[in-house]
Amino acid sequence: MIKLGGGFWDGGLAVLENMPSPPSQEEDAAEEQEWEREATSTLETLGSVQVEDGYDGHTCVYLSCADR
Repeated sequence: MIKLGGGFWDGGLAVLENMPSPPSQEEDAAEEQEWEREATSTLETLGSVQVEDGYDGHTCVYLSCADR
């Protein structure tokens, strides 16, 4: 553990004093906007994917044991 710099409890109060501060509201808002743009872009990309129909609802794959 010494080579790794110790664990959380090995540093005591120094660990707590050197912790990064939480992000500001502006940083949170910017991060959320970036996430929303990335998610929208991904969903728009998936909109052009061709989908092949699968089994219908009467196929035995979808029947439960109670239906037999």
